[in-house]
Parts: sequence; C-alpha cells; structure tokens
Amino acid sequence: MKFPWRKKKSEIIEEDKILFITSELNNIENFPIVEAKNWKWEWARKSREEYLQHLKDGAEKIPAYSHVSRCPGIIDICKEGYIVQTNREIILEPGEEGFAYIVSDSPRFQEGAHGVFKGVNYEAIQKKEIHTISNLPLQVTELISKPDWCYPWLFKYIPGWQVITPPDIKLLVIPIPYPDDWTVVHSFGVLDPSISTQVNCQAWIKKAKDGEQIHIKPGTPLMQIIPLTNRKLNFDQRYAHDTDQLWEHKLRHVQAGTFLQAISARKLAAKMYKLFWHEGKKIP
Repeated sequence: MKFPWRKKKSEIIEEDKILFITSELNNIENFPIVEAKNWKWEWARKSREEYLQHLKDGAEKIPAYSHVSRCPGIIDICKEGYIVQTNREIILEPGEEGFAYIVSDSPRFQEGAHGVFKGVNYEAIQKKEIHTISNLPLQVTELISKPDWCYPWLFKYIPGWQVITPPDIKLLVIPIPYPDDWTVVHSFGVLDPSISTQVNCQAWIKKAKDGEQIHIKPGTPLMQIIPLTNRKLNFDQRYAHDTDQLWEHKLRHVQAGTFLQAISARKLAAKMYKLFWHEGKKIP
C-alpha cells in the first residue's frame, strides 16, 4: 500500500507564526478563526455610536467625562488573540446531570455524556468513538468553582481545529470577555500545543427555564485564544492536507496508547510534536 504523505516532510513552523488547521470543509469560508480585533460585537457598535454622538454634543468640554469607549482595559482585551466559533446549529435539552442534544447534521436527540448522563460509557471508549459534542460528567466538574446561574456540568464541543505554535508558546483560553449573549460561557485554561493541538470548547451553559431547550446558533463565539508571548505572531489558517491529517492520526494513537494520558501520553506527545513541527524530521 502506498501512502502519499510518505513523500513529504512535515512542515517546519516559522518562529513567528501561529497556524490553525481544519478538516471541517465548512470552516474557513463560513466559520473561520477570527482575529479578536476584527470581531464585530453589537454592544461595541452601539457604544461607539453613543460615544461619537457624545463628542458631537460637546462631551469633551465636560470635566472628567468618561465613557466605556475610553477604557483601555476593556478595549484592549477585546482585541487580543483569536475567536473560535460554532460551525453547526445545536439544540440542547438540559438537565441537572447532563443533556440530550440535536446537532444540525444529525437530526435526532442523543445523550450528551459519552452516551450516558452519569459516568463514562466505556464501551464507546473501547470503540474509539469520537464525540463532537459531549458533557464532562459531574464527578469531573463537581469540585470546580462555577457560576450559580449555570448547570453543574460542562458542555464540550469540538469545532474541528488544530493549532500549531512556535516552540514553547502556550495559549491562554478564556471566555469571551464581553459577549453579546451569555448563554455559553467558556471555562478558563491553558492550551499547550506540545501536549495536544486540538482546540475544544469546555463551557458552562446558562440555566434555561424548566422545560425550555437551549438553542446555540452556528457562528456563536465560543472562546478567545491568546498566545502567552509578547512577540507578534503571523496568523494563518488552512484546510488540512495529507501531512496535517497524518499528524492528527499520530496524536490520536499516542493518546489512545495508555490509560495514564495525563502523564505518559503528554511526554510522548510533546516529543513527537517537537520532531514533527519544529525539527522537520522525515515522516517514517
């Protein structure tokens, strides 16, 4: 059997480049990664219009005049990094221990926590099933500090992106600081591409009224990713080619090779990531 990727070397990521890769054929044209400075927030538009009107009315002459458009802390955080958005329409039927869901490309309700509301479906894990949508079960989230107005579980969603960064640059993952809607509020964390390059959403969901479904529209901003560096990085995104897909398969096999993913798989993945993306070793 011939493998076309054997003819290629893995790409060496430039020292000043952050690269997002997707195999989802709807992503780049319709639901791309967006530089945060270019995202158009409705509240920001209204704020800007109000501020310009105030200036037109002579606000500059008012002692100690203040407006949110003049607050660097708010404006600057909204310009940092990159926004990840949903690429499908999702409807959740939430409960206190989990949720059922419909996604636009699978028109029937499914249960969210790897097939069950409590615990883990080990049969699904043994079959190596990949879940685009799931919820982290309560035994994982019950001790985590969380808002009182959300459900006790975390909504996990995989939007189909991998991210590659220069050596030793990790990524801060935060909720959208000032969203137009607070239904989906991402958790805080650090994404280290040398351990896992997969971008996945783990968010708190605002409680709905009893019996109401939660509708998450395609194009909903999920999270903000900020490189932990003062260096200016060149941003790029592309559809996965053969070598990129090989990387995804290699990473999945490393992660599936041990029960102790938090320890053993991390060390193996970090070694492989360095060889594959930063030293340009030939693919065996």
